[in-house]
Amino acid sequence: MLYTIKMQKSLKAAIDLTRIFEYYGSCILLTLFGVFVAGISDSSSYGHITKPLLAVIANLMSFAFAFMINDIEDAEDDALDPVKVNRNPVSAKRISKRTAYMITAITAALSLAIYASINLYAFVFGSASIILGFIYSWKKVRLKSYPIVDVISHALFLAALGFLVGVSTNVLTSNFRYIALAGVSLFVFSIFEDLRNELRDYEVDSLAKLKNTAQILKLKKYEKILGYASITPLFLTAFYLIVQTTLFSKLLILPGIAFVFAHYKFLYKNQNKNLFNYPLTQMALVYIGVILFFQALLQ
Repeated sequence: MLYTIKMQKSLKAAIDLTRIFEYYGSCILLTLFGVFVAGISDSSSYGHITKPLLAVIANLMSFAFAFMINDIEDAEDDALDPVKVNRNPVSAKRISKRTAYMITAITAALSLAIYASINLYAFVFGSASIILGFIYSWKKVRLKSYPIVDVISHALFLAALGFLVGVSTNVLTSNFRYIALAGVSLFVFSIFEDLRNELRDYEVDSLAKLKNTAQILKLKKYEKILGYASITPLFLTAFYLIVQTTLFSKLLILPGIAFVFAHYKFLYKNQNKNLFNYPLTQMALVYIGVILFFQALLQ
């Protein structure tokens, strides 16, 4: 009985280390959006279904790896924050660093193996994402401590490269103009999101003497402006979706988005939480991604 309870606690700590509930919807949508933009050229075999599915799984593992290595490397810094010390299972001593590193390494290896099973392009983009995710947090390099480099690297491994993995499921695509438009929009949006994260952690990073972009440029006083500015690249992506999706897809997507924003605005925003940390948002993003995938599949 005690062994079972201990195993359950260890499993929960491992799941908490991945922080998967913070990003699974974003990751799935990002990947399937890439599939949608690239299109599906060959529907004569099961590859047009299995490759996007494998891309989603590999990207989820790649994202999990990045979040896990971040919490492991930041364990001492997070211990300075009364909120983060409990959120980070390594800081809270719910899982040892050695075990956390082992789980992280296995996750990265499985992700790379799945990328390789898709094709060479997916493997190259996926490998780049994992390498950047590692050196972003690893204290011997720690890209997150270098101004400008921190936000660029973050936007690459948590947005642009994941999107390109989705695109790479169709090596015959010719939609390069739309791929560039969508990729740049997601990249810029991710830069703004990272700046918002740095502003959220401003005090803790100051105590840890971390010199990131927000610290060097003293962006704390521009927090609201950056919040509004981050919406701009989303308009480009939204415009693309409005133009490229069918009427049926629009009718399916728009009510879901409206419901999430309305529920967030009237019931959740009062808790001062980020929209992307809102549970229904992640579910809605999966819903949108699935609709885009089926449109690409049926075209």
